[in-house]
Amino acid sequence: MVSEKDREHFRRLAEIEAELNQEALHACAARPPGVNIALGLELGEFAAAFGGDVSRPDEVAPITLWHRRSQNPIAR
Repeated sequence: MVSEKDREHFRRLAEIEAELNQEALHACAARPPGVNIALGLELGEFAAAFGGDVSRPDEVAPITLWHRRSQNPIAR
């Protein structure tokens, strides 16, 4: 069961999160579009650094390829 103190704590967290989101929207709207695009690309590179190697697609196991080909005669 959740106490009233816990409910208030999470309500306050949600309120602060909403305020920060609103501030971020205003900041984004005030910047030129090119700056937002550059920031988005930087954020994408940052996220990719944690997501693994994106320089080449994931390798597919030979059994998976065989299974796909055996299920689809057109792929042969």
